[in-house]
Amino acid sequence: MTTASMMRPVAIALVNIADPYHVYRWCRRWGVTETQLRAAVRAVGREARAVEAALLRAKAPPRILASETRLREDRTAGDD
Repeated sequence: MTTASMMRPVAIALVNIADPYHVYRWCRRWGVTETQLRAAVRAVGREARAVEAALLRAKAPPRILASETRLREDRTAGDD
């Protein structure tokens, strides 16, 4: 067995937004709407891993920095 025969290309899953069935399946898999799926594909391309990562980032709650928390506490402290 040669080295070339051991190295096989890895299949990359692509999101095909032109096929209604594929759109349905990806939306069901990730729990998103068709609009959200299409927006993610426009933003990052058709590779499924990149689309999934973009959708997860979009669903994540915004991060609050420690400095923002202190500012909020300072503003509410004077309300007593």
